[in-house]
Amino acid sequence: MSNELYRVIHHPDLKVARVELPPPSMRLSPQQGIAKLKSHVETLNEELKRHQQAFIADELGVHEAFEKMRRVILEIELAKHYIARAREGYDKGPWASDVVKRLPSAA
Repeated sequence: MSNELYRVIHHPDLKVARVELPPPSMRLSPQQGIAKLKSHVETLNEELKRHQQAFIADELGVHEAFEKMRRVILEIELAKHYIARAREGYDKGPWASDVVKRLPSAA
């Protein structure tokens, strides 16, 4: 999954995901980064609802639906974690510089 703020790189063999930042997002101020991430989380929540509705309407099989929902939920959690880290470093300058160093991989 990708967006303009970060890329989520999945490692299926290791069952982890990590975040990579494109250079433009590293130049954002903390408030810009947080605002964009909040908007992104709202978009992800809508995507999750669409997958849930498709599953309920039997438009997706169980395995496909759960896989799609699992990936969206993972990205929502990563984005929320990112917001929390950005708030911690709010007064430290460019929002991504310190955040990336402390952002762990997620299973």
